[in-house]
Amino acid sequence: MTVAGIADVVGRVIGERYQVEEVIGAGASSVVVAALDIKTGNSVALKILHPALRHEAGFLKRFLYEARSAAALVHPNLLRVIDWGIDRDEQPYLVTELLEGGTLRTLLDGGETLTESQALFVGIQAARGLAFAHSRGLVHRDIKPANLLFDRRGGLVIADFGLARALAEAAWTEPIGTVLGTARYASPEQAEAKALTGKSDIYSLALVLYESIVGDSPFQADTTIAMLAARKDARLPSNPKLGALSEAIIQAGDPDPAVRLDAAGFVKSLEKAAKKLDPPERLPLMPTRSALIPRLSLGDPPTQILAGGNIGTDTTYVGEVESLDQSRSLSGQNLKDTAHAATFDALAAGPEWGEDGPPKARELHPRRKWPWLVAVVILIIAAIGFGFLAQHYVVNSQVVPTLVGDNLSTANAVLSAQELKGHVSGYQYSSKYPKGVIISQAIATGTRLSANTTIGYVVSKGPPPVAIPSNLIGTPSTTAESKLKSLGFQVSTNKAYSETLAVGLVVSQSPSTGSMQPGNNINLTVSMGPSPRTIPSSLIGVSYQSAQSTLTSLGLVAKESQAYSSTVAAGLTISSSPAPGNQVAKGSTVVLEVSLGPQTVTVPSVSGLSVQAAVSKLLAVGISVSATYGPITNNAVAFTTNPLPGTVIDVPGSVVLYTGPK
Repeated sequence: MTVAGIADVVGRVIGERYQVEEVIGAGASSVVVAALDIKTGNSVALKILHPALRHEAGFLKRFLYEARSAAALVHPNLLRVIDWGIDRDEQPYLVTELLEGGTLRTLLDGGETLTESQALFVGIQAARGLAFAHSRGLVHRDIKPANLLFDRRGGLVIADFGLARALAEAAWTEPIGTVLGTARYASPEQAEAKALTGKSDIYSLALVLYESIVGDSPFQADTTIAMLAARKDARLPSNPKLGALSEAIIQAGDPDPAVRLDAAGFVKSLEKAAKKLDPPERLPLMPTRSALIPRLSLGDPPTQILAGGNIGTDTTYVGEVESLDQSRSLSGQNLKDTAHAATFDALAAGPEWGEDGPPKARELHPRRKWPWLVAVVILIIAAIGFGFLAQHYVVNSQVVPTLVGDNLSTANAVLSAQELKGHVSGYQYSSKYPKGVIISQAIATGTRLSANTTIGYVVSKGPPPVAIPSNLIGTPSTTAESKLKSLGFQVSTNKAYSETLAVGLVVSQSPSTGSMQPGNNINLTVSMGPSPRTIPSSLIGVSYQSAQSTLTSLGLVAKESQAYSSTVAAGLTISSSPAPGNQVAKGSTVVLEVSLGPQTVTVPSVSGLSVQAAVSKLLAVGISVSATYGPITNNAVAFTTNPLPGTVIDVPGSVVLYTGPK
């Protein structure tokens, strides 16, 4: 497609501010030019959209809405949208910063591949930009090498945020049976025309990095359908060239969105891999002006996948802007010092959309006079019937969008873009839609209404309340948790001692009765069994019966042992085992040692025994010899002791041994 007036665009002033200096490229829906901002003297990139788009119902409104959304994305790794508007011939245009480092597509088309470190440098910047956009609810839908642009220092920015959705909704850019996004990098869910989340962009980025390192994209096939089918349930094939980035790229390219990394997770995974790599070599960029934005697609329709079509090298099917210059030079920096850190000026506000349609030509160009045109319009309306025209072409000009499944902020933004209003007509419980999401709308999708009509919708209060089980006390905590979770409740637990319930059984729950919505929390108190018992010191020096009674009151079992004691009277406790102060479980046995009083012995007779034999006899009964009086030779014998034989003494005790010759 050729944009109307492309031959005469050089030298033209767009929006009474931007003078076209050079045509950079032309695509299906636009021409991209380098221009001079007359007001500031700065060079900018200007995308002039095809004039036919102004005839698409609601497109101009959607264009301005999406342009504002893109301008709100201020991040070092996202292409800065500076201005937007409708020119004097009602031709929409978009103004962005002008980058001079080329694109990843031009680099790869030149036969280059990236090292692990270079791919990390590219990937981590792109992932950070996507994480920022995703956190604000925007999905790119068309991540590919042609949309990854570089400045002269090698800093990366992502182009094409904001207008993919607007162009997709223009009927002439969306043939029946197509899927948005370049087939080569489309996610499995994108290929199946499912609702997209930011994880779709991460899948596409994973394929871009894979191709940048390996040199070929995975899942090659002869047709679009075959290529898309090949990736449906398949993980990215491993390749030794991926090196330290293999784990991060393969996780980011998982076919299952539930398993796939999101943008923030991909950033963390790449940062982890960075610790294993050296700083990257300089990137071989193409900083000539004609290669700056060869496929800058903010405002172009997203590349489309034609069902059954053949696949070439990043084949363009619809809407890609082709490069007019392929000259090349080198540029790039180390990862540590090439963060794209430009300070953004305040974004210039585009022309406002009024209550009665797009900006009036007189508002954009106040010098133009319209009285004669107004008169002509009045005559025409009178000729064909004002009432009929108003009813069929003016009054009922807004198409009711699908609101079911949207949250309120999204729904109101969509309605505003269609010049319609929304009203919450009620709230209902819903098992299908989460809280805050619209579950029904009063006017069916596709109905045509007059501008500013209010559409009522019912908003979900979340799932209906569920009765709280009240029979969980005394059941194993694992059983109770499973039952509560099966009903949709969250479960938290804490532990406490219980004198009646064994370890692991539920002691109490909060709340214990009534009903709650699934997702709310129920707390379970789980038994740790009876509290431990401390052995009291009052067990010592009392009768066994008294000590036993004390232990029984504590839930402990007493056991008696006996021992002689020269210090504790007979019948009183000497000690306990475990000793006082120690803690034991309920039901434990405590041994009480009870005194037999002091131990005694009768001094035996040793008369006539040799000295050695006499000493041995005394030691055998617990008596030691404290002194010996008399000879102790082999011919000596014992004849008496002191105390005398037959005397009762305490054990241990001692005597004096008296000896003499045989």
